[in-house]
Amino acid sequence: MFIFGHVGFTTLAAKGVEKVTGEKRMDYRLVVVGSILPDLIDKPIGRILFQSRFESGRVYAHTLAFVILLTAIGLYRF
Repeated sequence: MFIFGHVGFTTLAAKGVEKVTGEKRMDYRLVVVGSILPDLIDKPIGRILFQSRFESGRVYAHTLAFVILLTAIGLYRF
C-alpha cells in the first residue's frame, strides 16, 4: 500500500476515535509515525536480509505481536 493510504486510513480512524470519545488531545504526529512504522522497520529487513525468503518485505513489524508490544509499552508509559 502506498504511504498516503497508510497515513490516510489511520488518520481517518484516529479522527473517528476522537469523535466517538470526545477527546481532543491526540497528537497526529504520532499517528502518522505509527501508521508507517511497520514499513519503516520491515522493508529494510525484508528486502536486504531476507530477500530470497520474503519477497513482500512484511516480516516482524506486521505481526500482532509487534502491535501488542507497542501497546504494552504505551500503557506502561501512560
